[in-house]
Amino acid sequence: MINFKYLDKKLIITIAGFIILLIAIPVTIYLVSHQQILKSKAVQSPVIDAFEFKDSSGNVLNCDGSTNPPTCTTQTNNIVIKVKDLNPLLNL
Repeated sequence: MINFKYLDKKLIITIAGFIILLIAIPVTIYLVSHQQILKSKAVQSPVIDAFEFKDSSGNVLNCDGSTNPPTCTTQTNNIVIKVKDLNPLLNL
């Protein structure tokens, strides 16, 4: 058994820091390798499917709801957004 009476404060702080690192490093490795648990689920594909996106010529834009943030590709800056299905928005 260690007699803490003879250990100085600097050594006790060093040992405490080592124990914290000994616990923190494996926890950090675990969290980095399991990122799916921590990803936001706020933006999902059904929400994007509730809208209809058109460019200035009236062409329907295909949007990818699997990316975060969702992406729509177009050549123009003028976009018309219309709600085509209200149910996915009400079920958030």
